Amino acid sequence: MLFDRELLRQNRRRGVKNNFLQQEVSNRINENLDLLNRKFKNILEIDEENFSYPENVFDLVLSNLDFHLINEIPQYLIKVKSILQPGGVFIASFFGEENLSELAHVLHKTENEIYGGISPRMPPTIDVKTAAALLHKAGFQNPISDFDKILVEYSDPLDLLKDLKMMGQGNILHQRSRRFFTKNFLNKTSKNYREMYGASSGKVLATFEIVTIIGSK
Repeated sequence: MLFDRELLRQNRRRGVKNNFLQQEVSNRINENLDLLNRKFKNILEIDEENFSYPENVFDLVLSNLDFHLINEIPQYLIKVKSILQPGGVFIASFFGEENLSELAHVLHKTENEIYGGISPRMPPTIDVKTAAALLHKAGFQNPISDFDKILVEYSDPLDLLKDLKMMGQGNILHQRSRRFFTKNFLNKTSKNYREMYGASSGKVLATFEIVTIIGSK
């Protein structure tokens, strides 16, 4: 298993309810639903990898910012398809391959400077084409995948790390680094972030890449 889903649940329980990014992505999912121009009666929003529901129950299954943290994606998609009614729709959003590229570069630089090497801190990602292919392989009809980027300004790079923690998006890799974010590491990270990605306004940018996939049964 790549991800520690129990740690993810713990992180989410400690997080805040007002998750601005999840709400923004939820609004974009609703826009996609409007384009489908149909009414759904039996809807399930799911964020668990292991679930158990009867087959052919839901006409819409949603997953918001969780798909990228699933361990066994092919099996997961087959299970999702089984609980959909014929003609039912699955929509998922997740972080793409260029998500928080600035932070990834900064963390690599900081670890190299302090520890003389890097360790796993960012989860592996799925690109847009692969996501659509996975839907097709699981038997979904008319698979569609697209991506969008959301730019967020931060006064302090460390505020980004706080946001990620409160979103429940901390490092849950089983092979994650056991090195703690010491004061020295955090200060160096903040300094490197400003040097590499600081704007003339004094703020720094973080780029969230959101992939959305849609498939029907």
